[in-house]
Amino acid sequence: MRKVLLGLVIVSTINLYAQDIKDNWLKDVSELENKLKSQDHLFSLLTKSKFSLLINDFKNHGITNNEEENYWALSKIINQFKDLNLDIDKSDLKKYPFRCSRFNNGIYITGVHIDYDTLKGVKLVAINAVPLSKIISKIKKYSDKNPIVLLNSKSLLEILKISDSDTLKLSVIMPNKLKKTFKLPYMGYYDEDELYTIIPYKTPFYKRKDNRWFWSYGINYGQQLYFKYNIGLSKEYFLKMKDSLDWNIRTAASKNNIYMQAAIDAPKFKEFSEKIIAKFKKRRYKKLFIDLRGNTKGSIITLREFINTISKHKRLKKRKRVYLFIDKTMSSSALATVLELQRKVKVKIIGEEVTNSVNDTSDIEEILLPKTEITLTYPIRKFNVVTIIPDLRILQSFENYKSGVDAVLQKALDY
Repeated sequence: MRKVLLGLVIVSTINLYAQDIKDNWLKDVSELENKLKSQDHLFSLLTKSKFSLLINDFKNHGITNNEEENYWALSKIINQFKDLNLDIDKSDLKKYPFRCSRFNNGIYITGVHIDYDTLKGVKLVAINAVPLSKIISKIKKYSDKNPIVLLNSKSLLEILKISDSDTLKLSVIMPNKLKKTFKLPYMGYYDEDELYTIIPYKTPFYKRKDNRWFWSYGINYGQQLYFKYNIGLSKEYFLKMKDSLDWNIRTAASKNNIYMQAAIDAPKFKEFSEKIIAKFKKRRYKKLFIDLRGNTKGSIITLREFINTISKHKRLKKRKRVYLFIDKTMSSSALATVLELQRKVKVKIIGEEVTNSVNDTSDIEEILLPKTEITLTYPIRKFNVVTIIPDLRILQSFENYKSGVDAVLQKALDY
């Protein structure tokens, strides 16, 4: 009798837990639906009626007891908007302990659990005997994110029928060109910092001051001035937003997703940019390199006066004087900077082809759906999508990555 009662209690508890999951998802998905429906500019490719049908079908038939299955089903719906600024994210998704990056000669494992360090630095060609090209094609139906970063998603690989166990078979090409297959188990939650990563022989020049919003340095005996632009914000930007939009410092920090103290301590860009321009009074300075790679956030407002000054500068407005370094990691606001420079200055662009929308960080809103702990990110108005095709297309090789060689900077010095 006791066993029967215990069984009934267990079944009842499981049912209550399952109902809680469903109730939580119903509440948060309804909030997400209402928020997105209020943004008319989102509905150009996907109509509101079609969106409602998809959401209602998900709420009535798609919600399961599995949180991650629910997340990917919702992500597939959001993906149908085909808006680069519309996204959902959940931080606690299960991942296999490895990380990949794309290079010009393939996809390589650049980070892995220390117990499987043999896999570090090898070329990945298939997972569970399924070629990476096929897996990536399937991933794109569920997310507009970089598909390479989702190759370690346990639940997504299961949904895609790539995996049905807690162990992956990774087919790789070793540095000696031999093909091998390794088994990599799921090892529970891990911090990204715990992965055993490839440490380049030396830190590439452009990554040496990642904590600085912007910095400059004279290179090649002062013949070129290098300007690294990590964050496109400044003291002047925050003051301008206070005057024009009546933002306080807390609002400004929140809009740009930075700590309030960082906004308070923001560096001044005007005096920094004046020093750059002053350098070109000296005849030995011949080129200005503006590096936007890895630029994470900002506003074109910060750089607009500087761009106008360059466009009128006797020496800098000439051909082959201003060079832009770009890659796929740069923000939408950095893309706006590229377009502004292209319009006003005879720039040469070196790096990767980039497709993105043009907007400032403050044009993107973010809310947390409290029950499911999903973060919804969406644009507050419609933005055009543009593609920047560089004059010199450079994609990093794995060998350069390991050595810490910056192929983009090397090409600019030779150009």
